[in-house]
Amino acid sequence: FSSGSAHRLLGIEMVYGLVAGLGAACLLAAGALAAEVVDTSASAFVWPSWSTILAVLVLLVFAWLAHGKDQVALASASGASVGGKKRPPSVSFKPLGPSSPAGDRRRKETEEASAPPSSTWWRGCCGGGYSEDSFAPASSAPGGAASGAGAAAVGPPPGGRELHPKWAGMRPRGEGASPSVPNLAAFKPYPWGDHFPDHWVSQLGHTGDERALCAKLEAALASVQGPKDAMTMLRYLRARQGNVDKAASMYRNTQEWHLQTDLERRFRLREIDETIHQRFDDYWKLVGMAGRDRDGSPVLWERIGQSHAATITRVPHEFIQRHEVYSLTRLMQSMEELSFRDDRPHIYFTAVVDLDGMGLQHMRSAVLNLYKAMVRIDEDFYPEMVKRAIVVRAPWIFEKIWVIVKHFFDEGTRNKIQIAGRSNTIGALSPYIDPKYIPKALGGSADDVGGPFLEPFVSGGKGAMPEDLLEAIHRSCKED
Repeated sequence: FSSGSAHRLLGIEMVYGLVAGLGAACLLAAGALAAEVVDTSASAFVWPSWSTILAVLVLLVFAWLAHGKDQVALASASGASVGGKKRPPSVSFKPLGPSSPAGDRRRKETEEASAPPSSTWWRGCCGGGYSEDSFAPASSAPGGAASGAGAAAVGPPPGGRELHPKWAGMRPRGEGASPSVPNLAAFKPYPWGDHFPDHWVSQLGHTGDERALCAKLEAALASVQGPKDAMTMLRYLRARQGNVDKAASMYRNTQEWHLQTDLERRFRLREIDETIHQRFDDYWKLVGMAGRDRDGSPVLWERIGQSHAATITRVPHEFIQRHEVYSLTRLMQSMEELSFRDDRPHIYFTAVVDLDGMGLQHMRSAVLNLYKAMVRIDEDFYPEMVKRAIVVRAPWIFEKIWVIVKHFFDEGTRNKIQIAGRSNTIGALSPYIDPKYIPKALGGSADDVGGPFLEPFVSGGKGAMPEDLLEAIHRSCKED
């Protein structure tokens, strides 16, 4: 979200305001003309009724207020001055390029060693990291928690040792502090791709033709660094509809992006302090993994309508994107852990998107642009993870939003999205998910720890973000 794009959007909003004003003027003139035509016997000019004038004025005030809010949000993203007050600037999401010294250093580290570098301190957008001198492999304790005498020296500072509950919903209950709570220990800190058992290949469900094409794809990528297990190859192949050349190009672009940003590796190896990200988890994104679909795949629940759009737009665009990588990394780790527990690969999840609470505030241009940026990260760098997406409890405003938002997704993803009528929630979900896994809030019978929507495994939102969290986020991005 560059400064230039923010200013262009401000210009568009100003044009909208002028058009609204001209429209109101035309309404007044048309009303006056209509009154004059109807009352042909009147000797004086006749104005429309006071109720008509009042309605037009209300519309003008609403348009002006909406424009003012977007101006503040967009100026905040670009670092512009609003009302005489300098907003903290957003950091453009421009990863270290291949020609930069830091980018070359990170690439060399990744190519030369599979173990994390020693004597290195990293600073992510969320703040400080920890020294890898004390790094030790996780034990086989449930959830990958380190144990033993050296456990206290392993991992990031306090606040990053445990998972947010929304990433632990697929773990068995009874391994945590009480019989109904799972273990919240951090995932095992290893990269994906080196631990894919051979006997899983036959369980991926791909056709004979897909196996042959995956083999060609792997051969085409022999010189490209990155995981090339059977599941990864199948995801890229399907993301490009079986076209090996396009799948190879997508894979190369993805691995280059990962090398440049170096975010997923650091999140996996717990080199980034997650304290701020875990606090932000309660406000964005309001998702959680819990339950299974009828095929045994995990279910991701999302409550986008409960997010507080006004404060989300005050978060730097850079941090939002980094938090998306953090969320996708934790999502993948949750699926990987479940795969090992079930001893079969989980390549897909079913997504249920609850839009209850969505309103006009979610249609603001700043919110839509943030959402578009996150969708592009999902589609371009984490392909083919969604089996289906079922949208439930959609309000009347969603029809207007969907006209815009549907173009954010690739065609293959759009074809997986099902939109259910507001009165047919359980009817839309039950063919794919057993009611025992569906939250009571959606008509199911799932009864978990906290609330009717599987809280705390599915974040319910806490309203507006506190100012101290917003300040900490801005401050950490300045320090990065």
